Amino acid sequence: MPENSKQKEFDERIAEIYAVVEMRRRNRPLRVDEMDLRHQEFQAMADAFLGENYDRQKLRAVEDFQIELRESQGELLENYQLGGMSAEVYVKLFNDRLGSAFEACERILGQADFVKLFGAKRAELGGFIDKEAFLAAERRDSDKKIITGGSIRGLVTIELQDIYSAENQILQALPQMEEAARTQSLKRVFQKHRQQTEQQVQRLEEVCRLLGIKPEGETCEAMEGLIEEGELLIDELDQGPVLDAALIGAAQKVEHYEIAAYGTLTAMLKAMGEQKAADLMAQTLQEAKQTDELLTQVAEREVNPAATGQQAANNFSSRGHGAT
Repeated sequence: MPENSKQKEFDERIAEIYAVVEMRRRNRPLRVDEMDLRHQEFQAMADAFLGENYDRQKLRAVEDFQIELRESQGELLENYQLGGMSAEVYVKLFNDRLGSAFEACERILGQADFVKLFGAKRAELGGFIDKEAFLAAERRDSDKKIITGGSIRGLVTIELQDIYSAENQILQALPQMEEAARTQSLKRVFQKHRQQTEQQVQRLEEVCRLLGIKPEGETCEAMEGLIEEGELLIDELDQGPVLDAALIGAAQKVEHYEIAAYGTLTAMLKAMGEQKAADLMAQTLQEAKQTDELLTQVAEREVNPAATGQQAANNFSSRGHGAT
C-alpha cells in the first residue's frame, strides 16, 4: 500500500476513535452497531472512561465477547435471509445472544465499570430488535412483493396508492399555506389548487374503481417530508415577501412530485390498454403543470422582486430557499 494511503487510513481510524469517544462524552448509551468496535476504538474508550491503568486482561475479554457477538449475529442474519428460520425465531435468537453478551461483559467488568464504559446499565442499553416493529416491517415487504408480483399492474397499484396518500396530505396542508401567504395572487393560486386537489382525489378514486384497486395504502413519506419542510418555513419566517418566496419553492416541489407521479401513471396505464384511466391521469398531469407555471409567474412578477428588497429584514438569506 502506498505511504499516502497508509497515512489516510490511519487518519480515518483516528477520526473514528475520536468520534466514539465524543459520542460517549455526550452521555448517550451505545447501540449495538456502535459497539462493533475495532481494538483501537475499544482501547480509546477504555482509556477515556476507565483510566489508562485499568486491567487490560478484563478489557481483552470484553472485546472478545464483542467480536464473537458480531460474528454470531452475522451468521444468524445470513441464515434468516436464506430462509433457514422464521422472523420470530430470528428476533428471539438475536436478542437472546445480545443479552447474554451484555451480561457476560457486566460480569467481567462489574456493574460500576460497565456503566462507565457503555454509558448505561445493562438493562438500559439499546440495540435490541423490537419484535412487533420488525415483524410489521417484514409483513409490509412481503405484501409489496405480493402486490407487484413482477407486473406493471402491481406497480400501478403502488403508484396510485402513493399519490392518493400524497394528495390527501396536500389537501390538509393547503389551508395553512394559504393563510401564511401575504401576496394576494399567491393566496388565489393556493385556493384554486385546493379546489383542483379535491377533484384530483376524486379522479384517483375513479381510476382505482375502474381497475378494481383500493386507493388506501401506505402513507406517502416523500410528501410527508415535503409538507413538513413547508411547515418549518412557516414557523421560522415572518409573513412577508421572503416567506411567500419560500412557500412558492415548497409548493413547486410538491407540484414536481405530482408531475412525475401522474406522468408515470399516464404512461403505464396507456401501456396496459386502460385508456379511460390514462386520460383521467393525463388531465391531472396537465393541471399540475399549469399550477407549477402559475407559481413561477407569481414568483417572477411579484414575490421575488419584493423579497429581494426584504431579505435582510427577514434574516433568512443564508437558508437558500426561494421560488424558481
